[in-house]
Amino acid sequence: MMYVVKLAAIIQLAGAILLSIEFVPEFGWRKGLFFGLFHSISSFCNAGFDLLGDSLTPYQTKPYVLLVIGALIISGGLGFIVWQDLLRFKEKRKFSLHTKIALITTASLLVGAFIIFFLTEHNASNLTTGTSFFERLANTFFMSVTPRTAGYYSIDYIQMTNAGLITTIFLMYVGGTSGSTAGGLKTTTFAVLVIQIVSIFKGRTRAEFQGRTIRNSTVFRALTLFFITLTLCVLSIMLLTITENIPESSGIEYVAFEVFSAFGTVGLTMGLTPDLSIAGKIIIMLLMYIGRVGIYTIGFSLLTKFQKQQAKFKYPDESVMIG
Repeated sequence: MMYVVKLAAIIQLAGAILLSIEFVPEFGWRKGLFFGLFHSISSFCNAGFDLLGDSLTPYQTKPYVLLVIGALIISGGLGFIVWQDLLRFKEKRKFSLHTKIALITTASLLVGAFIIFFLTEHNASNLTTGTSFFERLANTFFMSVTPRTAGYYSIDYIQMTNAGLITTIFLMYVGGTSGSTAGGLKTTTFAVLVIQIVSIFKGRTRAEFQGRTIRNSTVFRALTLFFITLTLCVLSIMLLTITENIPESSGIEYVAFEVFSAFGTVGLTMGLTPDLSIAGKIIIMLLMYIGRVGIYTIGFSLLTKFQKQQAKFKYPDESVMIG
């Protein structure tokens, strides 16, 4: 516990100092230091709350702020187990399988999303007021970081292309790494599913990755969580299309964006949040709670329950046609 507290404090303090370099000249010493500390904590904890009025939209032309906050979001989303492995690498000279999967998946999602946004949004030229190539590049990078449950935004998502919205929804659904400050399905859960699929295509019956075999119980838990959470999100979309008023100019993505944002505890919206009905607010609140806390409870309770209630006999095998 002390390790978590110390690491979080050091990273957030460093972020506060870096952000204060920008905020102090703009707001003065007292307000600038407070703004630096507040937004550093909000970024590292993937909360997304801001005191700037319109999130980071006023800082589209200030890549320094976007990159510092982006780094804090990634730091919080990696998880404390990963950070412990990174800090003890000189001593251990190796990473755990969890850390390897978390780092590779996080990097793949960031790079992949950056490339997609670069192509679909034409390097954010239609979404920002940034005139220089580097400013647009920083906003494009930030678009690939913030859906990972952070909630900050520097562009108007209503103006984003459908391909960009789908990519954002996918990032919000996956979320951060297990044991981190982020919500969502989790990168490691998603990676286990991908590893299992790749292993099947290679003709292997077990999920294998970099000389290690992932336990079948872990794969089953990942599949179960994937099915439960995706079913929950689809059901919520159906309910919200009944309870909420969708603008004529928008489609189902207007609601789907809200649902996956809530499940991933992201906080981004295309405009539905202020107009939610009472029933809609209840649905969104439940999604946020399940996405942040419930998914851990579901996974742990499933494993514990199955272990306690495992039958002492086995039924006969029989084949079922698949596909």
